Amino acid sequence: MQAITLFFLLIFSGISYTQIPGPVALVDYSAQGLTSVPTDILSFVTILLLRLNQITEIKQTDFNFKYSNLDTVFFNSNVITTVEDGSFNGTAITVISFTKNSLYRIPNLSAIGDT
Repeated sequence: MQAITLFFLLIFSGISYTQIPGPVALVDYSAQGLTSVPTDILSFVTILLLRLNQITEIKQTDFNFKYSNLDTVFFNSNVITTVEDGSFNGTAITVISFTKNSLYRIPNLSAIGDT
């Protein structure tokens, strides 16, 4: 039995969106010069790439109860110093990366998965 993987890549405004068969939607805002989390993220996103930007903080209003399917987020190589407690309420995040940021404390991620 041969598995066939199909995917569609749409590029608009320098942002790529990839739909992979099954419940996966990848949105890539990498290297866009962003200073905050964008407000136009697709509501059904499952993988979100926000790498290589100038994002300084993560607020509760950025993610709370907006992206219930969000499973993976990469904030690598930003200048994040603060992640507000409870910033990921209502998400399904299992992988989150803050590599190469300026966090001064480990974020409280205990609310992940609560809906």
